[in-house]
Amino acid sequence: MCFVLSGFVAAAQADYYAKTDSSKAYWKIQTDAASQQTKIRFFNSHHEPIYQETLSGRYVKLTDHNIRLFDSMLQRLLTNQLLSAEVKSHELVATTTGVPNHVTSTPLSKPVSTSYVLASLNEPLETNPLRSDVAINTDGRMKIQVVNLRQEPMLVMILDDQGRYIFKEKSTLTHYVRNLNLTQLAEGKFRVEVSGVQKSYNYKLLIRSNPQSYRLVAIP
Repeated sequence: MCFVLSGFVAAAQADYYAKTDSSKAYWKIQTDAASQQTKIRFFNSHHEPIYQETLSGRYVKLTDHNIRLFDSMLQRLLTNQLLSAEVKSHELVATTTGVPNHVTSTPLSKPVSTSYVLASLNEPLETNPLRSDVAINTDGRMKIQVVNLRQEPMLVMILDDQGRYIFKEKSTLTHYVRNLNLTQLAEGKFRVEVSGVQKSYNYKLLIRSNPQSYRLVAIP
């Protein structure tokens, strides 16, 4: 996504602008001359913030092109929020090829019991353009979400304790979401990795049987 940015000029544009779409969701852009910062925020129809970006020493020209970009980003953010209420599971089987078999989508039967967010969405793009959130529930359904604002090449992987691939996927999507069914994996230790060009996120996954349990731990 490419915005038309300019150096900070106090009188270059109105210091506040908001736009609402047909679903009552909306985005706001506000320029503060005192701090020389422009803040862009996106809200759902319940007035809850779903994303925020701060640009230091810059303002965004409200051209028709930029407004369309913000509208498009709002729609993508809303779609991602709606998808969080349902898990489209993919049967994950440890094979020599590491290719998952696909099964019918099923609703999330139990709430997510373990979730680790390793980066705040409030961090500016320049600081951290790649943010990862991995969660697993008590039924063995894992959800991997990545915000990849620069659309850089990234690799999402699950490996066993021997370093063999259980799942491997490349992506350059701005908003990556993958739902996996891990119930067919045997008891053991696994590693989940989200690797970008400049930043990587790593998680330890421990699967126990008798009784069946799943534990996800973020690796600092």
